[in-house]
Amino acid sequence: MINTNSRPSTRLLLLIAFSIFTLYGISTLISLRVEVHHPKLNPFRDVQKSQQPLSPQVTQPIRPSSTQEKLEDLQIIWSKRNPNGLFNTIDDSGLQPQFYNPTFLELPQSSAHQFMVFGRLRHEMIHIGEQRYRKSRVAVFFANLTKDGFGNPVMKNFEMWNETILDHLYEPAIKHTCERHDYIGPEDVKAWWTTSGAPMLMFTNIYPIGNIKECFSMYMVDARAVTPRLDEALGEYGTHLPPIEFDTPVRLHRAEPRSVEKNWAPFQAPFGPDAGDIFFNVELDGQRAYKFDRFDEYVRPVKTPPSSSPLDEAFYLSGAGEPEQPAEPKRATCLHNLVDKYGYWQIHQGTPVLSMTLCNRGECEPNIHNTVNFGIIQPKYVKPLNWYEPRIATWNITRPFEWRSISKRLTYHGTKSREYVYTMHMSYFFNTTSPPENRAHGFLDDEIWLGFGVADSRGAFMDVDARELMADHHYCDGATSDYRTTRTDF
Repeated sequence: MINTNSRPSTRLLLLIAFSIFTLYGISTLISLRVEVHHPKLNPFRDVQKSQQPLSPQVTQPIRPSSTQEKLEDLQIIWSKRNPNGLFNTIDDSGLQPQFYNPTFLELPQSSAHQFMVFGRLRHEMIHIGEQRYRKSRVAVFFANLTKDGFGNPVMKNFEMWNETILDHLYEPAIKHTCERHDYIGPEDVKAWWTTSGAPMLMFTNIYPIGNIKECFSMYMVDARAVTPRLDEALGEYGTHLPPIEFDTPVRLHRAEPRSVEKNWAPFQAPFGPDAGDIFFNVELDGQRAYKFDRFDEYVRPVKTPPSSSPLDEAFYLSGAGEPEQPAEPKRATCLHNLVDKYGYWQIHQGTPVLSMTLCNRGECEPNIHNTVNFGIIQPKYVKPLNWYEPRIATWNITRPFEWRSISKRLTYHGTKSREYVYTMHMSYFFNTTSPPENRAHGFLDDEIWLGFGVADSRGAFMDVDARELMADHHYCDGATSDYRTTRTDF
């Protein structure tokens, strides 16, 4: 027989438990998505009509003192194609170990596939003789854009083909004497198109000498040389591309050696006296750009004039201008604004650098005043957790490539607060049978795709209007009056 006297107390306890669970869930959701509900951020706003002024100048280094202040320096990036604006997934068809930090080449519509996707696999522990190594590998596969059962865009590997590339570069017999002596294999690959239309890859790998001063170097190579199926997929279009110049990985290193070189960002000027030359943003903290010369053993620093006023919003860090030989002295830049204000531990580069003329296609003539180079930089926190806050940075397209502006903090709609998100890729999306020769240059009404890793366990992408990435920037001292005037026009 059931004791009916116990029913009210049991129901009451269940009701209380349910209420506590519900309140906890709501509070957790709010903490994870607090940015999304900010009233000033409307995913359906008409960005072409938005004329929000840039943030007012700040005259002293004041750290954000409230959630409201942090929200005012936040921009949410929404997907154009996703019905809810969320970030989109890359289906690698079960690559093992886990695939993340994707980068990709968009192929013409006449090609057999829409994308060739590259990315990093989790380190694999291997033994060679008595030495244990953490082996990093780069995987590649073809993908096409489709939708899942909920109508969300997916970049999917339909062919179920994949392979690893660049494995032959590591030298397991070498006994390194540097801190990361047990790491082998390519890491952090970036795919990009030169201004003449060559598909390139850039990555980090061990340097075979393995001495204490030079453990890891940067390399670049033509993607067609390491992935023969790319030529096959390009078909007739591939015959119109420039011939392969870098058929084996070329080591990129400076005359002043570093133990570990990582995260260089390649860029080219879209026009002007330096058009066609390859440069790299190497050190952001001192605005250190280097030029590549096919016939020089080293990349050489770009000469920079002295600067007494690096910022409009001048958060200058003491000691930032200490000289270093034989390279040019470092200078304080817009970066020191972010470091001092937010207490970032490091600033990493993430993507290749593109150029953009700040008008709609066909509405103005590109020139040095209305065109910028831009890429994603990634300030990093280490306490209480490791996480990145990507921002768009812009630079002049002429030497010495001064900083022009830095965007608000970017967050990709659908990612969780403090979730480990690292952006590796940025490129224009042309979606045509005849892409322009210079795929690294575009206009405000073009479309840009971002590729990023989530929690070092999966790959994702965002499709956005180029205009979105140029909105609401903080000016730098290198921003000319012409640039400021151009920005107010959109």
